[in-house]
Amino acid sequence: MRVKFRLLRILLILALSIFIVGCSNQEQKTEITSLLIDNSDMPANWPFSEFSNIGIDKDRSRDSVAISFNSDLYPDTFSSIQNVYRFNSVFTAKQDYLKELEFYKRYYYLPPEWNYTSDKASESNIFCKKNTFVICVWMARYEDIVIELQVSIIPSRMSFDDMENIVKKIDARAIETIITPP
Repeated sequence: MRVKFRLLRILLILALSIFIVGCSNQEQKTEITSLLIDNSDMPANWPFSEFSNIGIDKDRSRDSVAISFNSDLYPDTFSSIQNVYRFNSVFTAKQDYLKELEFYKRYYYLPPEWNYTSDKASESNIFCKKNTFVICVWMARYEDIVIELQVSIIPSRMSFDDMENIVKKIDARAIETIITPP
């Protein structure tokens, strides 16, 4: 009986230790809203549209945020959207990234106009698709975080250079907050 009681006590102490360590690790995690772009990162004529700090895709990741902008020419369509997903592990983030990569490879093309490659992201890619306008999706994985930016390339409103500038800002923010935390 004493042995069972001691074993139970040891298990309880071990469980509490794991819980406390887990809680302290949570505090060290990046606040993913800090990875979102804002009006100052967008070209002129792309006012803020919507922000969501509610998990945008609970089936995809445990924690996610999104922000969207619409061109003044098309206030109800052709959004530019940034999604940030945090996963439970680097492994899960890699699996999600690969799944998304396969989808985009199947239905989108690699734009020859694109010049930027992040040297700090664990992996990154860009794909485009011709619609009314060209729709491009840039995605990058930084450890356990996947960031996606979907942009509508609209003449006189958004160019590939504009998109590249936004991606550079996202990449710099990610490097600052994820790769080299304060």
